[in-house]
Amino acid sequence: MRSLARVLGTLNFTDVDRTPVFFEHSGFVARSAGISIEKYLTDVDILVAVNLETVKKFRTDIISVCLDSCVEAEALGSKVVYSNTAYPNIPTPLITDWHQLDRLTVPDPWSSGRMPLMLKAARAVVEKDAGEHFIVGQVLGPVTIASQIYGIENLIYLIVDDPEGFMELLKFSTQVTELYCAALRETGIHAIMLHDPTASPDVLSKSVFADLIAPQLKGMIQRIREQQETYLWLQIIGNTSSVLPLIADFNLEMVTIDSPVKLSDAFHCLENKVVIGNINPMLFRNASFDQLSSTLKHIYEQQRKFGYVIGTGCETPLDACEKNITYFLELIGRIKCLC
Repeated sequence: MRSLARVLGTLNFTDVDRTPVFFEHSGFVARSAGISIEKYLTDVDILVAVNLETVKKFRTDIISVCLDSCVEAEALGSKVVYSNTAYPNIPTPLITDWHQLDRLTVPDPWSSGRMPLMLKAARAVVEKDAGEHFIVGQVLGPVTIASQIYGIENLIYLIVDDPEGFMELLKFSTQVTELYCAALRETGIHAIMLHDPTASPDVLSKSVFADLIAPQLKGMIQRIREQQETYLWLQIIGNTSSVLPLIADFNLEMVTIDSPVKLSDAFHCLENKVVIGNINPMLFRNASFDQLSSTLKHIYEQQRKFGYVIGTGCETPLDACEKNITYFLELIGRIKCLC
């Protein structure tokens, strides 16, 4: 069974030959090959080659075409500091008062910053992969975009001092996400991942998520759904156990759960959604082979028959150990002998 058919079968909650596997390894692969992270994130040919090499090298089922968490803010005008060995960062907020939003314009994904590079890479990966794998393009969610242009500390104070101002900021960043999603869908990918780590209850609390963030995310997802046919995938890191019932009400097909979330809780709350997780990616950096074996056996003891993808809650560390990754994937192939 081809990887694409395997994932599509999983999305339809039907029998497949094995559980699909998804790990975000491309940054690690680039660094292991001696490619600077800055070059990897700014050269479309290298980005495409690394994505295709990653899925070939590790024989996983999903290709994730993504850059970093600064793309949208950079397109809006934020200064980004690049590194050869780490992902870029934004040293200073673009705005310090939400009223300054009137200075900003929602960027055109086809001409702003590195957004066009991402779109070109996604289209090239779709063309070169030729239907072998399920391809997802990653877009930052509105809460994380807001934190990137406003600063996370400033954002927390804004929520407390001026929740209406926070909502105005969130409405603007939501437009950025929606327009980027519309452009990305034109590249021919199968799914869009809405990656919104700052929305985590570990960062902004359950009550903030429930009262302010969830209604905005739900409305945005519904608008994206109405405008285009695509699978939608939500990834929020950290312990999202308390907000899974809210996420269950979102009109999307796939949800990543991070390592603090129990698989049983996710399966109970997300009965009609594909669950991806809940492996801690740090295991690929410093775990023993026995720990890796124990982790996978525990997953297989809990997993449900349909609607599950073995995966991590976020990206593999850039300094991961390739032997750990390879061993873990080999275990997946022979897990029945270990149980």
